[in-house]
Amino acid sequence: MRHPDRKTVENSALHTGVVLALCLAVWLLLDSHNLYAAAKASPLGARRTAAMDVLSPVRLVSEYTGLATLDNLFDQSLSRNPSKAPVGLSSVREVVGGVQSRRTGSLAELKSAAGDGAGIGELVGPNQWWDMPSGQAPQPPAFVNRRPSQANPLKVLIVGDSIGEDMGQQLSNDLAESGSNKVLLDGRPSTGLSRPDYFDWPSQLGSDLSTLHPQLTVVMMGGNDYQSFSDAHGVQRVGSQSWTSAYGQRVASFMREATSAGSRVIWVGMPPMRDQGLDDGMRALDDIFQNEASSVSGVYYVSSWGVLDGPDGGYTDYGTSQSGSQQLWRTPDGIHLTIDGGQQVANEVLLAMNTDLGIVEP
Repeated sequence: MRHPDRKTVENSALHTGVVLALCLAVWLLLDSHNLYAAAKASPLGARRTAAMDVLSPVRLVSEYTGLATLDNLFDQSLSRNPSKAPVGLSSVREVVGGVQSRRTGSLAELKSAAGDGAGIGELVGPNQWWDMPSGQAPQPPAFVNRRPSQANPLKVLIVGDSIGEDMGQQLSNDLAESGSNKVLLDGRPSTGLSRPDYFDWPSQLGSDLSTLHPQLTVVMMGGNDYQSFSDAHGVQRVGSQSWTSAYGQRVASFMREATSAGSRVIWVGMPPMRDQGLDDGMRALDDIFQNEASSVSGVYYVSSWGVLDGPDGGYTDYGTSQSGSQQLWRTPDGIHLTIDGGQQVANEVLLAMNTDLGIVEP
């Protein structure tokens, strides 16, 4: 029996190594966008920075050669959604000076890290918010921290349901990159303003405000709110005029709870939905959000509809990035946002921070 000589074995090993390296390179090019998105959504630190530094040029090559579009078509044919970040049952994430930690449970643990909040107005008590007259809340103070720095960080609170968390994860990462912002993300899936018996957002907002004393509060919720509820006046049937009025009062009171604490508010509307009934409900909610934002001093409305809609102005799974490549924006349920979809909405919030509030990030 003839055994291969040493040179033959070495050549075979070399060929195997070359093939493996080529396969790895092709995989990196094909999946570079998803890998980059996952790296960007990961906790800030040396590992995230190194991954983004390596993947950035690879992603550009992939987009330039058209391989990114090929990978998106492959994902679509298999109904894959690799861009979706995992979301817990409830989460609180604090981002301070470019270093973030993810925590669950009580916010009391964060109080010592949030600063003393000197000069911030008193909070409205959690039992007062539903029926607080519009003239009762004090006017928000002049917004002065338009050039945040490490010595004088901008304090940003982000609150919302699971859709708000999809956006908030990307926004908090973007704000933390400069090291000049202190951010608290409080995402609570399956919650909203319609059912305080299930989750009391006014009380939670009061806790968040007293923890961080934010100068800016970003709100995105409503995906669970288009439903009937009971109040002191009886059952409010969803879609009725009395329901619209009662829900609008809850939204306005929630806004005033934040502004009375000295915070500006950016309220982000709900995106288009695949289900027509849910889509109609979100359109109705967005009208309420926009109307109430226009009536409460210190509140700015940002629409996500024009950001995530398709060519016909309705729902779409895919959209086009600023670089011209196709991106998966929505998850298979037709409700939530992928990492790329959340980033699109986060970009609109960052733009509003600059154009409406005059904030200039370093």
